[in-house]
This record gives sequence, C-alpha cells and structure tokens, in this order.
Amino acid sequence: MTIALEAGTEPNARRPRARPLPPEQRRPSLLDAALALYLEQGFERTSMDAIAAAAGVTKPVLYDCFPSKRELFRALEDREERRLLSALDAALPAHVDLTDPERVLADGFTAYFSAVEAAPDAYRLILLWEQGTAPGTARRSNRMRATQAERIAMVIRAWLARQGVTDLEPTARLLGHAMVGMGESLGRLMIAEPGQWDPEELGARVGALLLRGAPGLQPPE
Repeated sequence: MTIALEAGTEPNARRPRARPLPPEQRRPSLLDAALALYLEQGFERTSMDAIAAAAGVTKPVLYDCFPSKRELFRALEDREERRLLSALDAALPAHVDLTDPERVLADGFTAYFSAVEAAPDAYRLILLWEQGTAPGTARRSNRMRATQAERIAMVIRAWLARQGVTDLEPTARLLGHAMVGMGESLGRLMIAEPGQWDPEELGARVGALLLRGAPGLQPPE
C-alpha cells in the first residue's frame, strides 16, 4: 500500500525552530519582570532564578542579556529614571506664561500627578531607592530631585524678577525644593490611596494653595 504525500513534504520532516530573540529585544520584558519582583520583595530577596522564571526564559538567556543581578538592576534604574525625567520635562514646558503663574503651577503639578497615576510602579521604585534597598540609591535620588528643583526654580526666578524681587537666587532655589518636596509627598499619597485623587483637581488645588494660601485648599470652582 502506497501512502500519498502532499507536495513539498517529507516523512519525519521537522518544523524549523524559531530564531531566538536578540538580547536587545528581550531586555525590556526582563526588566519588567525584575521590576515587579523588586517591588514585591526588594533587591536582596529578588534572585536571578526568580526573574528568569517570571519572564519565562532560562537562566542562560537572562545572563546573556544581563551578566549580573547588579547590572540588571542598574539598567532597570536607568530606564525608570529616563521615564520619570521625561514625564517631568513634560510637566514644565519650555515656554510658560509668566502672567498666570497659578495656571503654570497647576498645569505642572497636574502633569506630574498624571504621570504618577499612569506609572505608579516607577514612583514606587523611587521610594525604594530612597530607602536604600537598591544600588546607587542616594546619588540617583538626589540627582533627580536636584534636576526637578532647578527646572522649577528657573520658572520661579523669572516670575520673581517680574515682581521686582531682588534676592532672586536663594528664594527661587528654596521654593523650587519646597515644591519638589510637596509633589513627592502628594505622589506618595496617590500611590497609597489609588483612585482616590484626580490629578487635575489635585494640581489645581496645589497651584492655588501655593499662590493664594489657605483658600487654595477649597475645591476649584
């Protein structure tokens, strides 16, 4: 008895194996898996075995992308820092209307709070950096904070100059750092109480509070 074979087929033919992804294409998913484990367990308790298992790859594949756990987490921190700085750049546009500083502040804080709401894990990662549970934490956190404060101080400095304030530099730096501290504190609040705070409403309240004092705590009309 003869068995007819379809054209182009051979007995015992095997399908070709899929070509493995190059490291540059695997790294994002590996970093995502590491981030989730890190937020749950911290740096010391997060092992390369656990990261490989969570990402669905073998340990050789993981080590081909990241030679060590420390290098993996350094790459993770670099990625999240770039994301956060990009969000902060969007929070303060290059050209601002200095005739309406309250609107500028409200829009800036709204953009910041919207970024927290959209990527809470990245901001939770900042909290762990500051608690010293990851390599290079203090230096990285201080650099990000200084960058934020300086950008805000640039806007404040220009606005104070329009008001005739002479002691510009220390006043602008003081207010810049104070606003960064307020933003970080309220970002923590949003993470602790997800879904309880609307970024636009919160941004409007903060902007009004900074320029009008206690009345700014009232809900915007």
